[in-house]
Amino acid sequence: MRRGAASLALLLGLAGAVRAQCPDGTPQPCRGATPRAAAPPAGSIAVLPFVNRSPDSTDAYLADALPEQIFGRLARVRGLLVKSPTVVAAQWRRTPDPMAAARGLRVEWFVTGSIRRAARQLSVSAELVRAASGDGAWGAPFRRGDDDLAAIVEQIAESVAVGVVGRLAPAELAALHRSPSRNTEAYRLYLYGRSLAARRTRADIQAATEAFSRAVRLDSGFAAAWARLGYARALQVQYGNAEGFTTDSLLSIAGAAVDRALRLDSNLAEAWLTRGNIAYLSGDCGVAHDALERALRLDSLSADTFHSFGYLYGIEQLSLPDVAVPYLRRALELDPDLRNSWRHLALARLYEGHLDEAEALLDSALARGEWGLGHLERARVRFARGNGAGALADLAEGERLGTPILGTNLPALRALYAVAASDSTPARARLDTLRARADSGRPDYGAIALLSAALGQREATLTALESLRRSTDPDGEPRCGAAPCSVSLRTWRLLQDPIFAPVRDDPRFVRLLQETRPRVPWLEGQGQ
Repeated sequence: MRRGAASLALLLGLAGAVRAQCPDGTPQPCRGATPRAAAPPAGSIAVLPFVNRSPDSTDAYLADALPEQIFGRLARVRGLLVKSPTVVAAQWRRTPDPMAAARGLRVEWFVTGSIRRAARQLSVSAELVRAASGDGAWGAPFRRGDDDLAAIVEQIAESVAVGVVGRLAPAELAALHRSPSRNTEAYRLYLYGRSLAARRTRADIQAATEAFSRAVRLDSGFAAAWARLGYARALQVQYGNAEGFTTDSLLSIAGAAVDRALRLDSNLAEAWLTRGNIAYLSGDCGVAHDALERALRLDSLSADTFHSFGYLYGIEQLSLPDVAVPYLRRALELDPDLRNSWRHLALARLYEGHLDEAEALLDSALARGEWGLGHLERARVRFARGNGAGALADLAEGERLGTPILGTNLPALRALYAVAASDSTPARARLDTLRARADSGRPDYGAIALLSAALGQREATLTALESLRRSTDPDGEPRCGAAPCSVSLRTWRLLQDPIFAPVRDDPRFVRLLQETRPRVPWLEGQGQ
């Protein structure tokens, strides 16, 4: 028995020694061992996307808005660490499962639920869940009129806050109940208008403008609605309007709306975003940069602000694609449904020579719904890739759906794209017409340059580009601070088009690039 006891002790000792060693024979701690994940911070919480169960798919904006609005209330409670909606949305796209998303976000709690609107009633189901176990700590159904989403948001936020941190201080309760508008219908119209404006079609922007206008009529102190009304009016400068307003009138109306918003709340990020948009549409890129910088300081996770920076530096403004691309990629990281960001990113990559990627990016934009502008831009990319038939098909589809960009020269584009389909006759005929108009004092040197380049007319291409540069009025140039950004920003933008690759090394072309390159003071020292 003594020998057996000794053997057992020896075996136990050896087992202990084996356990004390790492797989490679070295003593503990083992190299390369995966450390145990730290527990999520106390009070950390994420509001996950709500499921839309409404019979009408147009009510999806309610489900989209609900998590963001609940987040806004919970962020006012001192004991809570609330994950940003943009971070949550990014994680949800990777792991569209509540428990997996919560683990990826490293939160202690999460909120999930669904919403349904039918027969003028809102039915919302919400639940607070402990992430470690999946156990529900609180859950409740809510049923109210479809114009009273704000009251449901308040009730959910208060119930969740109490469920996590316990009793709330009076000041925290007051903050939870503070709403951007106490008018329930104005609040709903504001959310609806935001969803419409994001679609970037003329009809949707017109409907968004009407929604925001009704919202501020119902609540004249609703700062965010005033800011978004200005934003929608600024968009109409690019997409057109049904009321017959001129560009100057639209910019004046937009400016008055944003001024009203800033008087109500000088730290409203949406208002500074709108001011930036109005500024670059007014030709003042320096003011636009400063306003957008302020908007980003106030809200560093605003996809719209990153998009506006991308637009400022993109093909339709300063045409510095290498500067625009990071902003547009960040906008899409924060909100992949911003199809206008897909479009601008595609154009930037087109002008950088990445044709395959540009077409794929426009495919992503068009995957989010019918869009005439998306087809027009994909036609441009397909032409650059030598796909004339595809370009003409996209152009026809863009025309069918409506052309939302003002001033698009569709006959010239149709003739241009036919060249890539091995039919140069329309381009030659159109070129003759444009040259005759130029002789009579109605020049379109840009279209002449493009058609001449497509037909391989090197001398005519360079002459048209030089004529375009001379025809620009310096007093009408966008400003980058105290001075114009360029002697001819219109020429600089056109020079970026890949159609001019065959003449890019010509000294006359190089001189035009040097003369028209934008001078942007705030980018000096950053490789620009």
